[in-house]
Amino acid sequence: GSIYVNDRPAQIAGPRDAISLGIGMVHQHFMLAERLTVAENIVAGCEPRRGGLLDRECARRRIREVSERYGLAVDPDAVVEDISVGQQQRVEIVKALMRGARTLILDEPTAVLTPPEVD
Repeated sequence: GSIYVNDRPAQIAGPRDAISLGIGMVHQHFMLAERLTVAENIVAGCEPRRGGLLDRECARRRIREVSERYGLAVDPDAVVEDISVGQQQRVEIVKALMRGARTLILDEPTAVLTPPEVD
Protein backbone atom coordinates (compact mmCIF):
# COMPACT_ATOMS: atom_id res chain seq x y z
CA GLY A 1 0.00 0.00 0.00
CA SER A 2 0.85 3.65 -0.08
CA ILE A 3 1.16 6.15 2.73
CA TYR A 4 0.22 9.78 2.20
CA VAL A 5 0.81 12.59 4.68
CA ASN A 6 -0.83 15.92 3.86
CA ASP A 7 -1.69 14.63 0.37
CA ARG A 8 1.96 13.75 -0.37
CA PRO A 9 3.44 10.27 -0.68
CA ALA A 10 5.61 9.38 2.33
CA GLN A 11 8.22 6.72 2.94
CA ILE A 12 8.34 5.50 6.54
CA ALA A 13 11.20 3.12 7.25
CA GLY A 14 11.06 3.42 11.03
CA PRO A 15 9.95 5.43 14.06
CA ARG A 16 12.23 8.39 13.31
CA ASP A 17 10.68 8.80 9.87
CA ALA A 18 7.19 8.61 11.36
CA ILE A 19 7.92 11.20 14.05
CA SER A 20 9.52 13.52 11.48
CA LEU A 21 6.16 13.37 9.65
CA GLY A 22 4.20 14.04 12.86
CA ILE A 23 3.02 10.45 13.35
CA GLY A 24 3.28 8.79 16.76
CA MET A 25 2.56 5.21 17.82
CA VAL A 26 1.23 3.94 21.14
CA HIS A 27 1.77 0.21 21.38
CA GLN A 28 -0.53 -2.25 23.14
CA HIS A 29 2.39 -3.24 25.37
CA PHE A 30 3.85 -0.07 26.79
CA MET A 31 7.50 0.84 26.43
CA LEU A 32 8.06 2.36 29.86
CA ALA A 33 10.76 1.85 32.48
CA GLU A 34 8.69 0.93 35.54
CA ARG A 35 11.16 2.18 38.15
CA LEU A 36 11.54 5.62 36.59
CA THR A 37 9.19 8.56 37.03
CA VAL A 38 6.62 9.58 34.46
CA ALA A 39 8.78 12.60 33.56
CA GLU A 40 11.92 10.50 33.14
CA ASN A 41 10.05 8.11 30.83
CA ILE A 42 8.52 10.87 28.75
CA VAL A 43 11.69 12.88 28.16
CA ALA A 44 14.13 9.97 27.73
CA GLY A 45 16.02 10.63 24.53
CA CYS A 46 14.82 14.22 24.12
CA GLU A 47 15.67 15.69 27.51
CA PRO A 48 15.47 19.45 27.97
CA ARG A 49 18.92 20.50 29.16
CA ARG A 50 20.39 23.43 30.99
CA GLY A 51 24.12 23.58 31.51
CA GLY A 52 24.53 19.98 30.31
CA LEU A 53 22.15 18.62 32.95
CA LEU A 54 18.53 17.47 32.71
CA ASP A 55 16.29 20.48 33.34
CA ARG A 56 13.72 18.66 35.47
CA GLU A 57 11.53 21.71 36.06
CA CYS A 58 11.34 22.43 32.33
CA ALA A 59 10.43 18.78 31.70
CA ARG A 60 7.69 18.85 34.36
CA ARG A 61 6.29 22.12 33.01
CA ARG A 62 6.18 20.86 29.40
CA ILE A 63 4.53 17.59 30.48
CA ARG A 64 1.88 19.49 32.46
CA GLU A 65 1.23 21.82 29.50
CA VAL A 66 0.77 18.95 27.03
CA SER A 67 -1.29 16.80 29.41
CA GLU A 68 -3.60 19.72 30.24
CA ARG A 69 -3.95 20.77 26.59
CA TYR A 70 -5.19 17.29 25.65
CA GLY A 71 -7.03 16.41 28.87
CA LEU A 72 -4.56 13.65 29.80
CA ALA A 73 -3.94 14.02 33.52
CA VAL A 74 -0.49 12.64 34.35
CA ASP A 75 1.68 13.31 37.39
CA PRO A 76 5.25 13.90 36.17
CA ASP A 77 6.67 12.89 39.55
CA ALA A 78 4.81 9.57 39.91
CA VAL A 79 6.82 6.36 39.56
CA VAL A 80 5.45 4.33 36.64
CA GLU A 81 5.17 1.06 38.60
CA ASP A 82 2.85 2.86 41.07
CA ILE A 83 0.27 4.09 38.55
CA SER A 84 -2.63 2.29 36.86
CA VAL A 85 -2.49 0.80 33.37
CA GLY A 86 -4.82 3.55 32.16
CA GLN A 87 -2.44 6.18 33.52
CA GLN A 88 0.49 4.39 31.87
CA GLN A 89 -1.34 4.56 28.56
CA ARG A 90 -1.80 8.32 29.03
CA VAL A 91 1.95 8.58 29.72
CA GLU A 92 2.66 6.88 26.38
CA ILE A 93 0.28 9.26 24.60
CA VAL A 94 1.86 12.33 26.22
CA LYS A 95 5.30 10.94 25.29
CA ALA A 96 4.26 10.75 21.61
CA LEU A 97 2.72 14.22 21.70
CA MET A 98 5.85 15.70 23.30
CA ARG A 99 7.87 14.33 20.38
CA GLY A 100 5.73 16.30 17.93
CA ALA A 101 3.07 13.77 16.94
CA ARG A 102 0.04 15.34 15.30
CA THR A 103 -1.45 11.97 14.39
CA LEU A 104 -1.49 9.00 16.76
CA ILE A 105 -1.74 5.33 15.84
CA LEU A 106 -3.10 3.37 18.82
CA ASP A 107 -2.49 -0.39 18.82
CA GLU A 108 -5.55 -1.98 20.47
CA PRO A 109 -6.02 0.93 22.87
CA THR A 110 -8.57 -0.74 25.14
CA ALA A 111 -7.04 -4.25 25.26
CA VAL A 112 -5.05 -3.67 28.47
CA LEU A 113 -7.58 -1.44 30.24
CA THR A 114 -10.05 -2.45 32.93
CA PRO A 115 -13.78 -1.91 32.16
CA PRO A 116 -13.94 1.31 34.25
CA GLU A 117 -10.88 2.67 32.41
CA VAL A 118 -12.50 1.88 29.04
CA ASP A 119 -15.56 3.92 30.04
